[in-house]
Amino acid sequence: MYPSKPNYLSLKSAIYVSINFLLFIIFAMDTEQKYWLPVIPPYDLQSDERYTLYLPARVNQLVQRVTEEGLQKTVNFITNDDRDLESFLFILSFDKPDCKGGNLLAYSRQKQFLNKTAAQLQKIIAPEKNSVIQVQEIFDNLISTALKGDTYRAYCWRFNAQKKIKYQTAYVHLMEISGKKYVMGAAVFVEAVPEHIILPHRVQTVLNRLGPESFESWLNMLDNDCDRELYFFVDTVTQPYRWIAHGGNANFIGITEKEAQRMIFKSYTERDYNITVIWNDLERVARLGGGYSTYAWRARPEDPVKLKLSYLLPFSYKKTKLLVGTGYTPLGIPDKLLISLPEIVQETFKLISEVGLDNAIFAVRKKSSTDRYIFLVEQELPYRILAHFDLGLEGKTSTEATIYVHENEHVIIDYTKLFSGMVDFAKTGGGFYSYEYKNSDNNFMVIFKIAYIKPLNFKGKKYILGSTYVTLDTEQ
Repeated sequence: MYPSKPNYLSLKSAIYVSINFLLFIIFAMDTEQKYWLPVIPPYDLQSDERYTLYLPARVNQLVQRVTEEGLQKTVNFITNDDRDLESFLFILSFDKPDCKGGNLLAYSRQKQFLNKTAAQLQKIIAPEKNSVIQVQEIFDNLISTALKGDTYRAYCWRFNAQKKIKYQTAYVHLMEISGKKYVMGAAVFVEAVPEHIILPHRVQTVLNRLGPESFESWLNMLDNDCDRELYFFVDTVTQPYRWIAHGGNANFIGITEKEAQRMIFKSYTERDYNITVIWNDLERVARLGGGYSTYAWRARPEDPVKLKLSYLLPFSYKKTKLLVGTGYTPLGIPDKLLISLPEIVQETFKLISEVGLDNAIFAVRKKSSTDRYIFLVEQELPYRILAHFDLGLEGKTSTEATIYVHENEHVIIDYTKLFSGMVDFAKTGGGFYSYEYKNSDNNFMVIFKIAYIKPLNFKGKKYILGSTYVTLDTEQ
């Protein structure tokens, strides 16, 4: 169900520690080192401290160096002598009033990146047509992120066209020097993008700006967003629903649900493409105090419809209840899930009406694969699992399933909590549902999954009928 990966990280960490120890001996007397973290960073880099403490510390010390020693000396140092092998520092300049453009002035230990434009870098690292790496878009998104505050952005990256494409997560800070703006950043390669860090932090960062800034200025900042994917939106929490800010499409602001429906989902009749249903789920999450919502979305009629994972927080302004959120299609989540997950659930409902529950589950199980499979759970405690791709889970209660996957698959997940949330969501009509688990074989890495669930009533009993997929390697 949850394939684990060999734990290469401990070996890699041991190598890093050995290299860093040698560097420490060689450079112990170097006064340059006052600007950087110790060569053996004082953080647990196999935990979330890698993002929450280590990356911000690297950026803070980069800013300190630029402030005290100047930009050019810092560029030379990080290009040639940056000794922290765990991450990469970069400096991005831009001189336009919005977040377009940008030149990469420096990048740790990568001389070929020195003072390159996005177009020049594209030829170096991703010259192939339709690459998932679009350097200009990455630059725009990093600049847009820094303009909103010190926070995170993820993207695909590599150092040359022969390297394997991997995910990077960066922490960025906006710095102004002699009237010019720069993005100071630190990035690490990751096996899975830490959405559980990125999305909540981005939302809280922009929400913290409300107060020091006027409400009108704050909304204007969110509206003028160059990030076409990870933009922000502000909605009313209660009906009649309205957007009062939308970084993806300013035409959404102030329009009704019916107008929004005609704008982006005019040709769709399915419930999963209903604006009111989507808004109802945002309201549900806001009532819970914030969290995640997953739904089909596109910001413009010409854009493809994709699954969107959003994180949102409720707040009040002059006694009006509002929510602010951001989200995107998680890297590593196949686009085909938008169609394939609802499709197998609908097929199963049809079979149940024709041949009964047991025969339908048996037939659909034959069609199941790692790409998509059906699961069936009783809606009442103790939440017994009646069907699952992992046969070891069938017949188990949520408590027994929690123990089983921990002992046999090294997965940490609370099935009782998961199924309780799914039951509440199914009572609203169901749809796409996101959840997370940790893999103890992989340094407790948090991984998001998306399921599609519907309530099922059959012969007086209530179930959750859902579909999801086996989590595979997240690298490209």
